[in-house]
Amino acid sequence: MLLPTGMSIAAMQGMVAAYTGAASVSLARCAGQLRHTVDFANAFGAVSRGAAARVQGQPLEKLNMKGCIALRTDDIVTLCDYFDTLRGLTLRGCEDIDDAAVIMLSKYTAAQQTLPEALDALDIGAPDGAVSELAATNTIPTVPSYRNVSLQRSVLSNSLVGLRHSEAPSNPHSHLHPVLSADESEQSHSTSSAQRRQGQLLHSGSRLGLESLSLAGCEKVTEKGVTALLRGSAAAHSLTCLDVSRCAGLSGNALDIPPKAMLKQLIGNCCHAITSVTIQLPSTAPLESVSLTGCRKLKQVYISAPRLTDLAVDDCPQLHSLEVQCPNLTVLSASKCSQLNGFAPVLECPKLQQLNLFGCRQLLSEDIEEVLESLPELTRLNVNGCISLSRLVLKACTKLEWLDCSGCAHLHNISTPSSALTHMTAVACQRLVEASLQSARLSRLDLLNCAELRSLSFPELDQAMAQQLAGPVNLAGRKPRPKDHLSRRVNMCGCDRLPEAVLKALA
Repeated sequence: MLLPTGMSIAAMQGMVAAYTGAASVSLARCAGQLRHTVDFANAFGAVSRGAAARVQGQPLEKLNMKGCIALRTDDIVTLCDYFDTLRGLTLRGCEDIDDAAVIMLSKYTAAQQTLPEALDALDIGAPDGAVSELAATNTIPTVPSYRNVSLQRSVLSNSLVGLRHSEAPSNPHSHLHPVLSADESEQSHSTSSAQRRQGQLLHSGSRLGLESLSLAGCEKVTEKGVTALLRGSAAAHSLTCLDVSRCAGLSGNALDIPPKAMLKQLIGNCCHAITSVTIQLPSTAPLESVSLTGCRKLKQVYISAPRLTDLAVDDCPQLHSLEVQCPNLTVLSASKCSQLNGFAPVLECPKLQQLNLFGCRQLLSEDIEEVLESLPELTRLNVNGCISLSRLVLKACTKLEWLDCSGCAHLHNISTPSSALTHMTAVACQRLVEASLQSARLSRLDLLNCAELRSLSFPELDQAMAQQLAGPVNLAGRKPRPKDHLSRRVNMCGCDRLPEAVLKALA
């Protein structure tokens, strides 16, 4: 649900309450009117009260603060105070968010905390008998409030007292109060926050932490903050999706993922100070997707992730070493990596189906042929603009369906045994001499301006040439060309050196 510009606090609360099925709320359009801490506190309070007022409906799980450039660490404290059910948070373009705020959010993701740890951290005593009751479950929720220690003491104490009386509020939101103004006391705010949470603290097993977090464009975030987020554990409720694109403060190897992290998706596009990424995970790690496109200083990537299915390292002009050992990888895109000169030592991705090497100008035929030998499941290959290739012999790619080798200025030979090939493009391959295809399923073949092409072979063309040799055609009784005629599916313009018999068969 996208809250429109210029809404009053009361209108925000009413709209959130009215749309009972909306699990997400966006304040992106209200960014211009959120300029001070009290503005954010009022907005958070309105949204929180609106969600709590739903008699029956979807709990609030996602909050979008995109473009709120005035959002600061203190406001993240307030956000954590007001929202207990968030699963996703977007802080895209919030330029003042720093490591302190990110570390707070990393604590918010912790779903549970053992009682001894809670008592030690807060240094408080528990009533006799209450400790033993809570210790029986050995868990107490991590309080997602970081305003001050007194608030945490109050919340924990209320939980212990409530457990002693064996009575919890039936509605965890029943004690919500209106947002306080900037002039009201801190103690009142703390008391209100403690009351809001008392019911949920008694049911720590049901409280969930963040699953997705977007910090794209938060330039003050550094390795320290990201490390806190990626310090994963085996907890089921750990962070699973993280976007740190355009975080200029990230440098070196800040995106290395520790073995226990529970991330499923990592997005680190346009992190221009990152130089290397090393990800080596056990078989239980759930990582499925990594995107590192546009990292201008990225030089080395090593990834060993058993469950990874999608990897993108496009437009990394200094990337020269790419080592991938991912048995379930199906899509690999490394376009415009102009310094990539091979895969060191090897690409171990037996299930790879799509490989994009567009504009990899340093790749040699020997490098790519060695890699392709280990990719029997490959269906799409893009080597457009790989100007150092001299030949393209795809012996092992028997399932190849789509091939683009346009602009390969030094390519002189193309050969593929795949019977599944349906689309092939080899435009402006000025030195291409021979193209041998084995597919009878071609629906598009574009060889525009291959001026040196002298030999072309594929089953349907061979059959048409054989029919020509069988005898003259009765032009008077000939039917119009069908829509799927060779001439409609094959573009041979500029291929003037082909034998006359081939040109006639394609006419």
